[in-house]
Amino acid sequence: MQKVKISGMGVYLPKETVEFHGAKRFRANKDETHLFMLVESAKKALEDSHMTIDDIDCIIGAVAFGLQPLPCTASLIHEALSPQKNIPSFDVNSTCTSFITALDLVSLMIEQGRYKNVLIVSGDLSSIALNPNEPHSYELFSDGCVSAVISKSETKDHGILYATQFTYSKGAHFTEVYGGGTTLSPHQMNLSNKEKFLFHMEGKNAIVLAIQMGLELFDDIKKNSPVPLKDIQMFIPHQASNALDSMMKRLHIPDEKYINIVKDYGNMVSASVPFSLYYAIDKGKVKRGDLVLLMGTAAGMSVNAMIFKY
Repeated sequence: MQKVKISGMGVYLPKETVEFHGAKRFRANKDETHLFMLVESAKKALEDSHMTIDDIDCIIGAVAFGLQPLPCTASLIHEALSPQKNIPSFDVNSTCTSFITALDLVSLMIEQGRYKNVLIVSGDLSSIALNPNEPHSYELFSDGCVSAVISKSETKDHGILYATQFTYSKGAHFTEVYGGGTTLSPHQMNLSNKEKFLFHMEGKNAIVLAIQMGLELFDDIKKNSPVPLKDIQMFIPHQASNALDSMMKRLHIPDEKYINIVKDYGNMVSASVPFSLYYAIDKGKVKRGDLVLLMGTAAGMSVNAMIFKY
């Protein structure tokens, strides 16, 4: 068990929303830049933790779409929060499950005594990369950012009991933004290939593989977790799509034991899992000492799970 706790969380959701077939999605306005939203959520997390940036030993940017190719997003968050404090800042990117991956890595570093308080900042401005010619994804995603302060716990009342991640690279191109990196650089952009620089998803293929990944993930949890699934108080899945209910039924998770807010909030990419956790805490569905299972699928395609005592 890695003895860590979530000391506080902060959320920034854009002021404007749009609706698609009765489902609400959040869209940032021109003043709500990606950096602005990330920094605002970070400030709220610090406030919720009763800390200042001076208490933080490390900043991790757990985002899917970075602010720039270089430098890392965490360094730009660092610049906005406290440029005079030379703490390490770096990114962890497993796209939609970046928060889970970052929390897993952070717990090990805190357990080793390297850090005491780490600020994880997640969230994306996905709307700028969506393709209006692909309504399945265009109508699914929301903008938003979530941050959390992760701290050392002196007792076993809080901590991570199990964490794992698997990658099924046969689905590497089921969800992707092909252009913008070295494979297809900005210099090569033209009218004939501009959609290569937007998000593309093979929805049916992604869902079929995600179901396989989820079933195999739960087999691993049953074999290797020290905690039986029946003892989990709340399941916090990535709000990937409207197929969430179907997936959870396949996994035999009762409706009252998992969070489904896809209709009201959409898929927030890297902010999806931490926002769902924040929502569960805010609504009283998760309380201190509860066993929670974070889970999700990500581009690549990868699948993550983590059991921790909140």
